[in-house]
Amino acid sequence: MTRPGRRGRTIAVIAAVVLSGVSRAGTLGDFESAAGAPASSGSATGSSSRGGGGVHVSSNVGANIGGDLTLLAVIGLAAGAEMSLARMRGTPSMYGVNVTPRETGSPDLPLLRLDANYQNVQGDTRATDVRIETGYGPLGLQARHTRFREDEPRDTLDLTYVHGLIRVSATPVFGLDLGLGAAWLDGRNRQDGFSATLPVAWRPHPRVEFRFAPAWSSIQDRWIRDHDISAAFVVPYGSLRIGYRWVGVNGATLKGPYAGFSVHF
Repeated sequence: MTRPGRRGRTIAVIAAVVLSGVSRAGTLGDFESAAGAPASSGSATGSSSRGGGGVHVSSNVGANIGGDLTLLAVIGLAAGAEMSLARMRGTPSMYGVNVTPRETGSPDLPLLRLDANYQNVQGDTRATDVRIETGYGPLGLQARHTRFREDEPRDTLDLTYVHGLIRVSATPVFGLDLGLGAAWLDGRNRQDGFSATLPVAWRPHPRVEFRFAPAWSSIQDRWIRDHDISAAFVVPYGSLRIGYRWVGVNGATLKGPYAGFSVHF
């Protein structure tokens, strides 16, 4: 009778250890593990060797087209940045086009802007998000910090961005920013990497703004994709905002609706 009893106790101990390990692996733990996992090399080398000379011809054509598009993008970015500076200075016209000066307290081309949001992430996870931006005309600097909190298991995960911005806003109706910088993911371990962002804002009415602010960050050879879409009711010096944010890496996601406010000068 002693052997079955010992076997039963052994099985019970093993099951308890396994279940306790599973219970500790929550939503935030899964996300951090996915972000820190090494990327597989795949079979890109083998596939690139197929096709003989035709591959080289198509790649050369693609390189030429890509180079032309890049040149056009740089020219457009420079012209748009010059228009942003003209709006800040109150220049009446540029290149024969009337310039609409930026109004103090408007959300576009802010001298200083603060965003604060509360997000209901899936399950028992939630997030507080703070973003600050400062700059003048086409040049800006932004920092964004999001803290995710999970109740069961109790866990936290911090995601932080810092981007230098080129801000393009030729009119109050439309604005586009190009940002490059760094990202940090801080949970059980701290990891960092390169980050880029391309926020786009559209104001079809002086009191309404739609904003799409994607960001892409490379950490541990994994791409974290951050998609943030929102709508805001705008008044001078402030906005009320609702939106949806989706952050994903290697199949793991943190997503859900959010609400918040903005203060802009």
